[in-house]
Amino acid sequence: MFTSKPASLLRLSSLASGERLQHHKFELERLEQSYRKEHLQTHLQSTIKKRSPAILNLVATYNKMCDDLRTMIRRRKAPRTAVPPLPIQRDNLFKLDVDDTIWQDVGLEDEFLEPPNVVG
Repeated sequence: MFTSKPASLLRLSSLASGERLQHHKFELERLEQSYRKEHLQTHLQSTIKKRSPAILNLVATYNKMCDDLRTMIRRRKAPRTAVPPLPIQRDNLFKLDVDDTIWQDVGLEDEFLEPPNVVG
């Protein structure tokens, strides 16, 4: 005689197998995301290490120009409306935040500056 009990067991067994497969799939996705995040972190650290000397040199040049502009303003050799740009702090330069001075354009976009006199 054929009963529905084996079919019910087969159905429950296949549902359980499906749930285990879904669980393993999600577990593999989490591992894959973790690997990608770790790989990205390693890549970023390597890139920063390679590029940091050039970036620090550029920051030093920019800060020197800020000092020169501040001196020109103090000696009144700059337009009256000139505002000195903020120097970029080297500390935590590579841990940028949206409020860091590197994103500020203070004193760099003066619309009312007069063109310099050119000696002919």
